[in-house]
Amino acid sequence: MSTRIRLFIYFGLLSAAGAITFVVLWLYGVPRLGIEGVQTAEYRRTILAIEALADKERDVFAQWFVERRRELRLTVGNELFAKAVQEAARPLARNAESLRTALERQLVRIKEANADAYNALYIVDTADGRVLASTEPGTARPAPGHASILAESTQPGLTEFVYLLHGDLGPELVVTNQILGTGPQGFADGRLLGVLVASVDLHTPLASEEETLRQSLGASGA
Repeated sequence: MSTRIRLFIYFGLLSAAGAITFVVLWLYGVPRLGIEGVQTAEYRRTILAIEALADKERDVFAQWFVERRRELRLTVGNELFAKAVQEAARPLARNAESLRTALERQLVRIKEANADAYNALYIVDTADGRVLASTEPGTARPAPGHASILAESTQPGLTEFVYLLHGDLGPELVVTNQILGTGPQGFADGRLLGVLVASVDLHTPLASEEETLRQSLGASGA
């Protein structure tokens, strides 16, 4: 066998051995160099990115929700609002209908001023359970899923109640605020006139970050 052929065989075997060694190392060798190591590093990077985004979204939602709760508390704490609810609940009051219309307009203004922050707002007369005013026309009774929430929200001292309701259409955040009567001096006297119920849209505060999420998680969201 000529020297040329021996060299060709030698270098061929050496190249094959090198290629096999490289493939073995790439697949099963040093973790940081192998496919498994690369996938693990990428997985960890993705987890850290998701955690950072989750923290950001949590902060965004917390601040947004604090503002919504403050807004609702200021509404029910207004003396004129409470008096309007008190008169609207009186069936024999001559101006009851006009007061209910005024309350509905106020609720609609709150809803429209907050870029779809609320799915719905309505006021319940705790004496008979009827809806005095609502952002949804024709609403006479509270939503069926809110019955247990309303029963709990009327307890003495529970001026504000926040409840996460799991329904067929997904989670719903419901906030209730007691509407209390006021005495001659303008201070709350403890009389429960009604309850303001707000169904909060959970998607609204997170919508602004949707593009960032898609870029980080991929179009499929996997």
